[in-house]
Amino acid sequence: MTTAQFLQDCWYELQARLLSLNADSLIKVN
Repeated sequence: MTTAQFLQDCWYELQARLLSLNADSLIKVN
């Protein structure tokens, strides 16, 4: 695996976590 691929995987993982957090926050607010 190249560094670029590794960083891309990390980026997608980070985005998925942020989306999950945002979804949880929206559910709690509503």
